[in-house]
Order: sequence, then C-alpha cells, then structure tokens
Amino acid sequence: MAMLSCDPSQPHRVTFRCQDRVVELVKPKAEEFLPAIVRCLGDDTLTGFEINNQSESFTTIRVLATIMNALAYTHNIEFSLTPHYSKDAV
Repeated sequence: MAMLSCDPSQPHRVTFRCQDRVVELVKPKAEEFLPAIVRCLGDDTLTGFEINNQSESFTTIRVLATIMNALAYTHNIEFSLTPHYSKDAV
C-alpha cells in the first residue's frame, strides 16, 4: 500500500510512503506530485501520465485524486489518504 499523508501540525509538508521508500514535499505544487509518486514507487512507467494544471479550478486535491484513481486502476495500488483541512479553506 502507498500512503499519502499531511501532518496537521505541518500542513505545508506532504509525505508519500510506499514500502521502504519515503518522499517528502515541502509546499508542493500540483505538478510536483506525480514525479514524487514516481520516485516513491520507483516505477518509470508512470512518467507517461499527463496533468493539465492550466485551469485555476484544477486544484491540488483534484490532481491527487486523478493520479490516485489512475494508479489504482492501472497498477492496482491501494492508497491511504490522510488529508488535513484548514478551517479557513473554502
């Protein structure tokens, strides 16, 4: 299982874990998530995924959901998502 987590005490950090690999991002942009997952999984076949982040409404969580759904379907990878929601978030 791969795990994606965000510690409420450090909401600017996002951590990926898969088996013995750990990748941590600080203040990540949406387009940085896929390379991080590739590094974490050690799977070069994932480099073919494309993310269109031109739309302002295409939020980070939507990008993550798209990636995770694609991985679950193509690689049979189960994700555990531990989000942190700010009380100020819209």
